[in-house]
Amino acid sequence: TEGLIASIEAAAQKGKVKISSINDFTTDHVEIEIGLPRGHYTDDVIPQLYAYTDCEVSISSNIVVIKDRHPVEMSVSETVRFLTDRLRDQICAELELELEQLRNKKHWLTLERIFVEGRLYKRIENAKSEEQVKAKVYRALKPFEEHLTKPVDDDDIKRLLDIPIRRISQYDIDKNRRTIEDIEIEIKKVEARLSSLTKTTIKYLKDLIKKFGKQYPRRSQIQHFEAVDVKAVARQDIKLSYDSETGFFGSEVKGDEYQLTVSEYDRILYICKNGTYRIIGPEDKILIEDKVLYLDVFDQEEGIRFTVVYRDKQRTAYAKKIHIKRFIRDREYELIKDKKGKIDYLLPGDAENELHLHFVRAKRQRVTEAFFDLAELGEIGPAARGTRLAAKPIARIKLIKTADTPKKKPPTGGSSGGSKKDPKPTKPTPPKKKAPTSKKSPKTKGKGKQITLF
Repeated sequence: TEGLIASIEAAAQKGKVKISSINDFTTDHVEIEIGLPRGHYTDDVIPQLYAYTDCEVSISSNIVVIKDRHPVEMSVSETVRFLTDRLRDQICAELELELEQLRNKKHWLTLERIFVEGRLYKRIENAKSEEQVKAKVYRALKPFEEHLTKPVDDDDIKRLLDIPIRRISQYDIDKNRRTIEDIEIEIKKVEARLSSLTKTTIKYLKDLIKKFGKQYPRRSQIQHFEAVDVKAVARQDIKLSYDSETGFFGSEVKGDEYQLTVSEYDRILYICKNGTYRIIGPEDKILIEDKVLYLDVFDQEEGIRFTVVYRDKQRTAYAKKIHIKRFIRDREYELIKDKKGKIDYLLPGDAENELHLHFVRAKRQRVTEAFFDLAELGEIGPAARGTRLAAKPIARIKLIKTADTPKKKPPTGGSSGGSKKDPKPTKPTPPKKKAPTSKKSPKTKGKGKQITLF
């Protein structure tokens, strides 16, 4: 309990868990009481205790075994699998030995049965030497070789000759037959167990548990634990802010802009006007060198989408839709190549607005403006240049709301001669009213025809 309490106190000092008091009432059972401050609840603190203290400890077992006469480090699963395979091989060897013994026994009993029931022993009555006896027994058994499981050798002949005289009785003959039948049944059983060796091994283990399980009860338990996501239970207790006058951002900065409350696992994305951006952690104090256009908590799973409108050093305008997702922490990325330019608009998501582009004035320039629909853009990488909005340098860019777009194309006036896009308004309608009353109606030269304007 002392170690457990020490881990809880250490987590409280680091701000991982918020507690007001801790008391140890442990006797023969563990009992530790934790007091919570006002505004903090049990449902929130318990997952934090599992995540940051020794209330739940994961222990890895390092098992070293002797395998092939060498020490080997194996996991529990590997050890159990190795021992199970070894047990399976041992059971297989025992069954093969048992099968061999049964076949040998059947061979001998069959040989004895043939020797006695066929009265082959009478053929050795006239033999005058040991060699003649063996030879006559071999010749007598040769027609019965197909009934035997293996060839006859000298040991078999010797055993046949040592059979007691009582074995020729009908009682012993019937007993021999029954014994052979029993052996044949056992052989079939052993062969069946060998053919399904895995099932045989499982049955062997179940029989061991049934026989010795009560003497050796299991001391460990198999349970399923709910995984505690450290990021999900982390306390949102780090307050960050940005000071636009000094350019500093962090938990030690006193500023009125971009005030955030985050946890130690959150990441913050900031984008500057010169097109650079970084994804950082909750820092104490860092300097952001350029004007900040965006600063907020970054979703590490989904990322974030932007529509970027910018101009480079030559005032050429570009636009692109990007998705910032993959990143390396604290690494600087560029939306504008070589930082030579500035961002005019940084729109969240897939913007569908229209841009009103005003060209830089030049001599004999008749077209002074153009329009571009952002809905035509496709998503590209953050480092790509994007779509060029116009062939001429842009003096200023104005964002038009989608609802106001139809009203934003009036005829262009001014000393420059206006735009060639809208020539229709230059056709006046007053001649319709003046035609009937005018004394000077239009006439064609030569033919004298009168033309009425409708």
